[in-house]
Amino acid sequence: MLFRKELYEALLKKCTDSHAKLLVVTKNQPIEALHEAYACGQRDFAESKLQDSIEKKEALPSDCIWHFIGRIQRNKCKKIFSLFDVIHSVDRMEVFNMIAQKKHDKPFFFQVNITNEQTKAGFSVEEIALLVKNNPNHGGSGVMTMAEKNASPEKIQETFRKLKELSAQLHVPHCSMGMSDDYEIALKEGATHIRVGRALFY
Repeated sequence: MLFRKELYEALLKKCTDSHAKLLVVTKNQPIEALHEAYACGQRDFAESKLQDSIEKKEALPSDCIWHFIGRIQRNKCKKIFSLFDVIHSVDRMEVFNMIAQKKHDKPFFFQVNITNEQTKAGFSVEEIALLVKNNPNHGGSGVMTMAEKNASPEKIQETFRKLKELSAQLHVPHCSMGMSDDYEIALKEGATHIRVGRALFY
């Protein structure tokens, strides 16, 4: 066994109780492990590498829903939007403009750099507020963020709380936040989508 079934079932119950969707992150995981996840009932999968996702998507049944959570390169934007069902990482105006010009109808999330880290991608709070104000028909369905690495639980909680508040201010319904090390905090702060990979695999 490569997939932690008992942990998965416990986490799935927490998500159900919190009205959140669990995305199983497939990065660096063998296809055999993903088949085990599918056999447990999982249908929503997330991947950050375009090339890896092609093989994985072909290997799993067609009723899976695929979420892209990686950096969107300009020359791969069209491919990503054609291959994936939901995009979680629209992180800059260049990508948003390409979406607007092509009129893609896939659900997408704005990636927000809540913590203003120079090494992290994403819109600042000020930038995303201006974008939404100037583009009332922007088409975004949510916001996404990642907590600062090695941050304290209090700092992570503050980050997730700010994203939830931002989603309300922008009138977008979904918050994609929380990964293997901090999903419990994310659920408490109102995440609608959590992205968990490493913790669910042996």
